Amino acid sequence: MKNRFIILLILPFILGSGRMLAQSAVTAKENKTETGKTKVYPKFRKISLDLSAGTRGAGLGIRYRIGESNWGIRLAYSYFPIAYDAKLSVSGYKTDITLFNNFQGFQLLAEYRPAKNSRFKLIAGVSDFYIAKFRCTLTPTGQYALGNIPLNASDVGYVNALIDWSGMAPFIGFGFGSPHPKHKVGCSLGIGMYYLTEPIVKIVGTNFLAGNDQNEKWMAENMKDYRYMPVVNFHINYRFKK
Repeated sequence: MKNRFIILLILPFILGSGRMLAQSAVTAKENKTETGKTKVYPKFRKISLDLSAGTRGAGLGIRYRIGESNWGIRLAYSYFPIAYDAKLSVSGYKTDITLFNNFQGFQLLAEYRPAKNSRFKLIAGVSDFYIAKFRCTLTPTGQYALGNIPLNASDVGYVNALIDWSGMAPFIGFGFGSPHPKHKVGCSLGIGMYYLTEPIVKIVGTNFLAGNDQNEKWMAENMKDYRYMPVVNFHINYRFKK
């Protein structure tokens, strides 16, 4: 009777130890490589280099994971200049059009993952676009007539319109990607939107086109709601080893 009591007392400990040994054996088997050696993944620092490209242009930044939490912060710089030339003909009047877009700024963003190993993350922050301008220049070409007086294109002049969104812009978005890859390099995709400042419009005309500056108020009124800038960016992250 006494021996049965002792067996019943120690039986749970024996079974528990057996389960722990079995689980350890399975884990060890899963971590072995094809050569039979245990695969040990390198530890990475919480700081990573962030390279990005997309509709916001090219970017360079630093990402930092806060402790063992689901939070991270990113400080980045982006640069997006693009120019485009075209020709326009309306009612026999020919014009060269030059479009130039220039957005440059710094972003400070916070990232939150619902779970530590989640590939989905929420992103929010602010950007300081110290340059956020769009310029359009119309330059007449060919011959024109003022009554019976022929005019060269250089005599007619040109019109330059500038739209400026420079300033602070809040950002909200989301992303997908590996949170902490087992290798040095990881990639992710970010989608979101900036809310830009209300644009300032400036129109300058020369020679016979000088009167176009009167259209500033009209254009500013029509552009005041164009403050939402959607962005899609692809990111490559390089994490430093310890």
